[in-house]
Parts: sequence; structure tokens; C-alpha cells
Amino acid sequence: MILAETTHGRSAYSANITVQAGTPAQPPGPMPDQEINDWDVFYQLLLSSKLNQHGGEFVVIHQGKIVANGADPEELGKMTAQQLKIGSTNLVVAFVDNQECVTVD
Repeated sequence: MILAETTHGRSAYSANITVQAGTPAQPPGPMPDQEINDWDVFYQLLLSSKLNQHGGEFVVIHQGKIVANGADPEELGKMTAQQLKIGSTNLVVAFVDNQECVTVD
């Protein structure tokens, strides 16, 4: 129970607060090297304007290549993981923003 008084000391209120106890959230482990490499490929493609055709959609990068693209990242990741017979957490699914595809010379 929490009690608090106003600045005049005349009124008080109380509230019951329930706190769930449980296992604290674990920080994510380190990224596998392949995932780091795939993120690097994504940024290199983005910086070199090679993702312009995918502006406004998601791309899946796996082993340094764009292996799929589409509008729904969850479905895209699940479908691609099934096709490649790997876990969906092993894929880089990134959104290609139309704004980021624009280069100024």
C-alpha cells in the first residue's frame, strides 16, 4: 500500500499495487557472425543504392544475399525460414525506407 499526502497535509490517498515477481528478463546473447555479416550486407546495399527497387518493403538477407522481399515481415521471415530450413531468428529481415534509398550526387 502506498500513502501520500498533499502539500497541505490534510488529505491522503492509498492505492494497492501488485508487483509480479518472476524471472528477470535476460539480455539477448551476442549475435552470430552470419547475422552480423548479413546486417553489414544490408547497409552496404542500402548505401550503394542497390535496394531502390525494394523501397517501401521488407527484404530478407541470408548469407550475403537478398533471398526474399515483401510487405509482411513476420510472414516473410516464417516463409523464408521454412524454405531455407533454418530458424527464423537466423534471418535478417529489414525494412527498406523509400527515404533512405535516395542518393544525392
